[in-house]
Amino acid sequence: MAVADVYDALSSTRVYKDAYSQDVARSIIVEGAGKHFDPDVVGAFFACEYKFLAFRGESAADEGRAAASTAAQSEESSRQVVEQIACDERNLAEVAGG
Repeated sequence: MAVADVYDALSSTRVYKDAYSQDVARSIIVEGAGKHFDPDVVGAFFACEYKFLAFRGESAADEGRAAASTAAQSEESSRQVVEQIACDERNLAEVAGG
């Protein structure tokens, strides 16, 4: 629920701020994977990203482009999350003397 709530807050216009772009909102959430958000939840969230882009009012043509773009971005984001977790685990092992 936290990932969806943060995504909505970032990507929606509020009285006190403009909406962040899809790319900026995505980057912020990906950076929080493993810190503020469960990486598996982040991956699952972005795996169905095209659905909520469509819900937010994308046209059918935009949906197709968004789905293709999102699939590639989701794969890259997932890879980045996995790499970051592996790096964090290696760092923890070094600190712990393992």
